[in-house]
Amino acid sequence: MSSVTDHDHKFTGGYVGNGKGFSLQLIINGEKCDFSDGLSLAALVDQLAMKAERVAVELNRDIVPRDRWPATSLQDGDRLEIVHFVGGG
Repeated sequence: MSSVTDHDHKFTGGYVGNGKGFSLQLIINGEKCDFSDGLSLAALVDQLAMKAERVAVELNRDIVPRDRWPATSLQDGDRLEIVHFVGGG
C-alpha cells in the first residue's frame, strides 16, 4: 500500500453543520476552507466524504491518532494536511 497526498480532492469548504454559517477557517493541504464552528476532526473527515480508515491527518504539524478525532475540536486558523492512502504498486 502506498500513500499520496489527496491533491485531486478539492477542499472547497462551504460545509454548514450547525446552521450558524461560516465562522471557522481551516487551511487544508494549503487551501483555505470555510466551515461551521464547533467542528471535530472526525466530523470534518466525514463532511469531506473520506473514509476514516484510509486517511491520516496532521493538525498543526502533529499527527492525530484516529481514536482522538472525535474529541479533537478544530479552531479557526488550524492547518491540516490530509493524506489519503490508496492501493496499488
